[in-house]
Amino acid sequence: MIQPASILIVDDQIDNQRLLVNVLKPDYRILVANSGETALASLESHPNPDLILLDVMMPGLDGYETCRRIKSRVDLARIPIIFLTALADPESEARAFALGAVDYVTKPINPAVLRVRIAAQLALAEQLRRAREERHISHRIVAKIRRERDQIEDLARRLEREIAERERAERQLRTLSQAVAQAPVSIVITDATGNIVYVNPFFSRATGYTPEEAIGQNPRILKSGAMDEALYRDLWETIGAGRIWRGELLNKNKAGALYWESVAISPILDPEGQLTHFVAVKEDIGNRKELERMKEDVERIMRHDLKSPLNAIISFPELLLLDEGLTEEQREAVELIRDSGLRMRDMIDLSLDLFKMETGRYEYHAQPVDLIQVAQQIAQFNASRLGAHRLSLSLRLDALPCPNDAPLWVRADPRLLFSLLSNLFLNAIEASPPGETLALDLASGNPVQLSLCNRGAVPTPIRAHFFEKYRTQGKRGGTGLGTYSAKLMADAMRLELRMETSDSDDRTCLLLRLPAYP
Repeated sequence: MIQPASILIVDDQIDNQRLLVNVLKPDYRILVANSGETALASLESHPNPDLILLDVMMPGLDGYETCRRIKSRVDLARIPIIFLTALADPESEARAFALGAVDYVTKPINPAVLRVRIAAQLALAEQLRRAREERHISHRIVAKIRRERDQIEDLARRLEREIAERERAERQLRTLSQAVAQAPVSIVITDATGNIVYVNPFFSRATGYTPEEAIGQNPRILKSGAMDEALYRDLWETIGAGRIWRGELLNKNKAGALYWESVAISPILDPEGQLTHFVAVKEDIGNRKELERMKEDVERIMRHDLKSPLNAIISFPELLLLDEGLTEEQREAVELIRDSGLRMRDMIDLSLDLFKMETGRYEYHAQPVDLIQVAQQIAQFNASRLGAHRLSLSLRLDALPCPNDAPLWVRADPRLLFSLLSNLFLNAIEASPPGETLALDLASGNPVQLSLCNRGAVPTPIRAHFFEKYRTQGKRGGTGLGTYSAKLMADAMRLELRMETSDSDDRTCLLLRLPAYP
């Protein structure tokens, strides 16, 4: 009975391990390691797997170092390694291939595509193994015959030609393998001039063009005319320089219908490093685009419709407060209702503004704002939260305690500035250990400079992604939206916001520069 191929999964996240095991277990024997060190130890104590799925970001040995160590071993170097990671930037991908990886798959994964790519690499590894065996046998035969008779030279030349033919067939197999033919995405291969030399069956189903109709044509037969020509110039400049291009294209099929595709185009180089072909992998994202449009419509409707009932909630308490017969307790309750409605309206307005910022439709209008007053309001608003975390606050202007009667005017949007600083302040509170002091320092001048510093360094894995959406680590209940929203608002107001952190000082500072007013 033929044993299924074995795969070693190296990932420190239990959820990722469980997902991959569930996807691959029906077809393969699975081994799991939760770190680079554990993976190396497993390779010492177990038979070599047929393929390794390797995460990049892991504590201890990361995926790159683990790959380097495996490839440095003669007995392990031929094991195919596929990186499976959330890092989608070209530099990370190029580094992976430079270390000897055979493929690079970004998360979140598409199980069907992952299975196909694994099958393709296993088939390719098997073909390479057979080719090496056949080549070794051929060389032994040639050596034996040469030792026996001088006349074998003609046979040796024929055998060498056969080996060369096998090597050419091997390159064709790598390009046109069965796994590619069965891939659930469109795959198009062109020559160096851009003429199509191969399309897989899925391409024909997606576009309506048969292979016979597509081969020899240029991919521009799919152009819809709805995309900016600058995008196509960037595409050709990128792949012509030997780099990978990724983007989204609105194309047109044979019947004239438009459809969206997520496209990745890679150059193919021969052993001498010369560009010979381009390969494009294209995935239909029409459903995703439609869902995004629906989501935008729903969010826009909800935000606007929520504000209508709030008008009554805000206006009615104002009428009640005109009644001089209210007791003090009743007046406080009515004011609480009014203030809650106002805060809810501000939250909806801010949420709508953030949505506009993300979609590039926000219009910014600067106003004079007293930065000291905003800082003091934030400090007062967070007083109970500071106490709950056993933290104190130092608020200074030009290295002296902030005055209560002297303003520091800057140009900004008052509501956005208050929300921006509130998000940074809350982030600093949550990141600071108990018993420490938050330092909020203002420096007059043009621009005005604000720094908010707390004890504790930002964890290394998220430093480069500090202001990215959903990036967080070590915070219970953290969403990764606070610093993202702060940066979004800073960019909308054209303010400079950056983060500095130091392991040696165990300290993190958020620095904001604002134009002085006037």
